[in-house]
Amino acid sequence: MSILIYDGECNMCSGFIRFVLKVNQNTDLKITDFESEWAIKNKENNVSPDTIVYITKDNRYYHSEAIIHLLADANNLFIPLLFLKLIPKSIRNGIYKVVSRNRHKIIKTNKCRLPTQKEKSFFLQ
Repeated sequence: MSILIYDGECNMCSGFIRFVLKVNQNTDLKITDFESEWAIKNKENNVSPDTIVYITKDNRYYHSEAIIHLLADANNLFIPLLFLKLIPKSIRNGIYKVVSRNRHKIIKTNKCRLPTQKEKSFFLQ
């Protein structure tokens, strides 16, 4: 099982989750937000909601690494994204952190689509 932890209060993050669910072919993927019972019991103490966390059997990925590995694992079409790892991590994470800090300003909508039954099967409580 692989697990994605994200900021459930963020519309940009929720939009990203909808995209992941749309392209996902990984039946082992589970998704939860930082406020869920699972995340509260299992998350690391120093992780903030500004961080996306992707946990696999062998690794924990944060920030840009989490997005790259999540997408590559979700759908084989995204495996070429692994080439982004050739960009220094400090640059990738710098861009990630700028977007993350401003994510509530970038997308201000209060609309939130409810997940379908199929999508709900990917969420941990």
